[in-house]
Amino acid sequence: MKPEKSQKAISPKVAILFLLVLFAGCEEFPDHQPRAVFISHHINYAWGYQDRGFVIDAEGNVRSFNMPESWNYHDSGGYISAAEMEQNLAQLEEPHCKVSKYDLLFYTTKLEKALKGKITEPEHQMCDAGSTTVAGYIYESATNRYRYVFLRQTGDFYRENTSREAGDIYEWMQDPCSGSPSVRLR
Repeated sequence: MKPEKSQKAISPKVAILFLLVLFAGCEEFPDHQPRAVFISHHINYAWGYQDRGFVIDAEGNVRSFNMPESWNYHDSGGYISAAEMEQNLAQLEEPHCKVSKYDLLFYTTKLEKALKGKITEPEHQMCDAGSTTVAGYIYESATNRYRYVFLRQTGDFYRENTSREAGDIYEWMQDPCSGSPSVRLR
């Protein structure tokens, strides 16, 4: 009598290799969908007043502003109300591109981590160059306000958030409309 053929088990090496391939490059995202706004804001008072920049809103729209009529800033505690943020967003131009939902979630998650970064002391670098500040705001639904997250300031003075996540966001903010192929390679 011929014994029945048994199914072959998957070798442990193959199973481990499969799991490594499956999880390679995966980024862990929180269960909730955080909302954030990113901003690059340049102000200069030398040789004529300049006030311009761009914002990436919570939907991923990249919209510019130039000489807004009024602009609301965060308070000394680092917060701006949702109503004040809406007033700022209402002054933006039409979107000129949109970042992907993946990139928006990826960098929003990094922004939450950058909140814990240490900020360096301002270092004088230039004269009459003004100031460009790159930052983000994380929406807190319980209080209906946004929390400011400083990333980097360049121009007359230089200072930065030393967290790795802040550096990653800053690099992305240099050209958010080009997409982030490096994100998909990680």
